[in-house]
Amino acid sequence: MPELREFEHLLNDCGDGLWIDDVMVVSPGDKNGSGLFLQIPFLDLREGLTNKRFMSALLIANFVLIPLLVWGLTRVLTDHPAILVGALLMLLRPTTLPRWDAVATR
Repeated sequence: MPELREFEHLLNDCGDGLWIDDVMVVSPGDKNGSGLFLQIPFLDLREGLTNKRFMSALLIANFVLIPLLVWGLTRVLTDHPAILVGALLMLLRPTTLPRWDAVATR
């Protein structure tokens, strides 16, 4: 539903026999970098975020390993600042989201 008012109208028209079974967080492909819509069960987000092993690996990879790799790859571009900035922007932007469903099943 594009707007909350339309959703409320739909719920009111359906009567008392309607219930919400599951809530999904939907991320459009152009926003999450995958080109696909991602649907994450809302209640599984907490389970994924509280998994210490998963979150440790995610944080170490995103804030230590990937920046070190990008730093190493871009050392050849230090004489070309415009290209260096472009390479840093492309290499350091987030392009994937974690697979919450994989974490929730462990």
